[in-house]
Amino acid sequence: MRRSLIMRWLTVFVLCMLAITSACTPQGSAVGRTQSDASAAIHHDGIDRSDMLVGLIGEKSDDAADVNILKSCQTSQLKAVYVSTSDVASYAQAAQQGMIDLTARPVSVVVVNHLDLQGGTALTQDWRDAFEQVRQAGIPVVLIDPIDVPQDDTLYAAVFITDDQSDGDATDHDSDSTALDDALMLVANDNPHDVRMTVRL
Repeated sequence: MRRSLIMRWLTVFVLCMLAITSACTPQGSAVGRTQSDASAAIHHDGIDRSDMLVGLIGEKSDDAADVNILKSCQTSQLKAVYVSTSDVASYAQAAQQGMIDLTARPVSVVVVNHLDLQGGTALTQDWRDAFEQVRQAGIPVVLIDPIDVPQDDTLYAAVFITDDQSDGDATDHDSDSTALDDALMLVANDNPHDVRMTVRL
């Protein structure tokens, strides 16, 4: 009798855990991109700017672009944590482990700057594992100026292309560009947004 009761509780616990996990991973779409149609968007509470934490995976060859992103976050009062990959033995291993490590932190969005899959769009198992762990954690991924974009578009919420005029006067910006902080807030809050967006730093 007691064993039967324990088994029932265990079954209920496992079912609850499966429901929680599946709630973090939308079927057929990326985390952070489930409401592509603004007219059909469901109103929901989002993340407050003061609670937003950006996890940045840096590019492999030049920290300067990473610094510009971090400065933009700081200027717009978004907190950020940074994983550098520019001075390591293996960019791929550092970036993959950085993505996995960020799932243990309260990040609202993982940003990968200049993703480099070494010339391909098909993910190796290590890359897929890293993206999947972030997805399973319910954290959206944004790719900024990627060299390569994964074929599986359920693994990332958006691709941001930085405005070439980002260091100029505000009037020089692409009229269709969105401020980086505003674009990140759209993704983190799963509000309607384009898959590919031009952003200004």
